[in-house]
Amino acid sequence: MIIEVMEWADFDIPYTKWIGESLEYSNHDETKEVLVKEFLAFENITDFEFTPNDAVQISPKLLHGLTDKFIEFLKRRGFKKVSTVKIKFSDAGI
Repeated sequence: MIIEVMEWADFDIPYTKWIGESLEYSNHDETKEVLVKEFLAFENITDFEFTPNDAVQISPKLLHGLTDKFIEFLKRRGFKKVSTVKIKFSDAGI
């Protein structure tokens, strides 16, 4: 299973913070939800909702530092960081 962990940057632009892979977990959505629920239970967060766009809706008060804690949780579950290469096509010379 490969998991891409994303955060929001300025101007509500999503960006990838970390990509991890584990051969011990299947690629099913149920597995992803089980991992998220286990993590949130560990953090004593009970008020959350899965959205259709693969986001987990949580109170803004609880979001601070949560992404980094989730990445550490995944590492403890055996996920390893995956290196990626970005390629951008643009007509703006960027």
